[in-house]
Order: sequence, then C-alpha cells, then structure tokens
Amino acid sequence: MNWVRVEDRPPALGEMVLVTVHGSDIIQLQPGEDIGIAVMRAKKTIRHVTIGFLDDEEGWTGVDGWPMVVKPVAWAPLPEPWEEAEDATD
Repeated sequence: MNWVRVEDRPPALGEMVLVTVHGSDIIQLQPGEDIGIAVMRAKKTIRHVTIGFLDDEEGWTGVDGWPMVVKPVAWAPLPEPWEEAEDATD
C-alpha cells in the first residue's frame, strides 16, 4: 500500500480513503505537562488508521459523517473488496 502525505497531494473531494491520524481529540495532561506538551506527546504516541473523506465545506470528515477534529497526515485508496473465486468449493 502506498501512502500519500496530505500536504503533498490531497485525495479527490468526496473520495472515501484510508487515513492515518496522529493524535487524539481527547488529551489528558500528565503531571508537569502544559497543553502544548500534552498535544505533542499525543501526536507521537497516539496513531491510528481510519476511513474518511475530504469535503470542500467541512474539511476532513469521518466515515460516520462527523468532521474530524484531528486532521489526517496521510491517506491511501481503499483496497478492492474481497471476492470469492468462481471455482471455490465449500
């Protein structure tokens, strides 16, 4: 799978794609942290892949239809769905 950095080339508007997100919309401060340090820690440690699309009005939107609080850093096309071979037996 080839990932594309969002800053290099965004996907077509409305195209559902896999996205890599670094960070979270829920940040818990650790002892001695300010919000800036906590956000940087989250970007380094909380990373996941989800599905979303780029909307010209809302920006990035999740597959659930809600705007994404933490913007994706990279995207990749969705894979083709699995299909059973015609000669498969039960």
